[in-house]
Amino acid sequence: MLNYKLTYLAGTDGSQKTFCFIHSQEEKRKALKEYSKIYEQVLFVFSYKWRIKNEKECKKALLK
Repeated sequence: MLNYKLTYLAGTDGSQKTFCFIHSQEEKRKALKEYSKIYEQVLFVFSYKWRIKNEKECKKALLK
């Protein structure tokens, strides 16, 4: 399992949100596909990060 951090810029106001994903390459591709459907002119920056120590914090970030 790999830890990915997804950052995107959405909307004309340039608001930035960060989501945590811990999943396989296949799930990463699915996530990219889904987000690109939902958001227009989205900038995706995927980067390898240190393993998230607190998975609950990651899940909380996903809910925001």
